[in-house]
Amino acid sequence: MPPFLQTRIAQRLSSACAKTAQSCRITVSCLALRRHASFFGLRGATVAAKIIIVEDEQDLSTLLRFIFEKFGYAVMEAHNGQEALDLINAAEQMPDVVITDVMMPVMDGYTLVTQLQENYATRKVPVIIMTAKGQTRELFRFASIAGFIEKPFEPKTLKELVDKVVAPQ
Repeated sequence: MPPFLQTRIAQRLSSACAKTAQSCRITVSCLALRRHASFFGLRGATVAAKIIIVEDEQDLSTLLRFIFEKFGYAVMEAHNGQEALDLINAAEQMPDVVITDVMMPVMDGYTLVTQLQENYATRKVPVIIMTAKGQTRELFRFASIAGFIEKPFEPKTLKELVDKVVAPQ
């Protein structure tokens, strides 16, 4: 999609959301509009970055989604590495960061990272590893990992790490 068209659509989304705050005529949630617009190639000033959270524990995944959406991030969830690859392959734009657990069913985090780095289109997507086992860093020593965080962790610490990873260079 041409950049000028992305800008125009993003402006209309922002305008529609401002009108929704004044009157309830528009029934679609602005947050949902922004989230989906971001993943379908419409970058607006209201969305900081696109994140895919890959976590098999539903409670943790939901908590992380809530936290990052609260700060304006567009978030998608996957419950194993295969779901994450499917999401990435279906998206028009690459995520700005993937946050993944290591031990998951179907496809683990190590296999996910390996497959991301073997694919030319996804090799530069930053990955943050969440793990309950500190020695897991050694497993990823040859991989290009943007960061590690050990469970349990403070959500603020993870948010700061994500902010650092997605910050313009």
